[in-house]
Amino acid sequence: MISESVKAYLAFETKLKERLPREQRAKAKPTDISGGAMDGRALNYAEVERLKNLPTKQELIATIARLIKQVTSDRTWLQSQLGGGPAM
Repeated sequence: MISESVKAYLAFETKLKERLPREQRAKAKPTDISGGAMDGRALNYAEVERLKNLPTKQELIATIARLIKQVTSDRTWLQSQLGGGPAM
């Protein structure tokens, strides 16, 4: 949810910058966000911008499920190679 909000803000900011001459775009800050706060800690603008790369809750759940499945698959494969019995 946070990453979508930050992405939406940055897309809005990019649209605003498109109206400026090219030489002004790199330095322009059409809206003034100086920072934010998360978990009681102050964030500067660069830290707020990095939040766009955070995975969503659904992506985290899918990653965890995939990793758990991979571990059990690897264990089963290893046991079959070693001639062991079924996984416990």
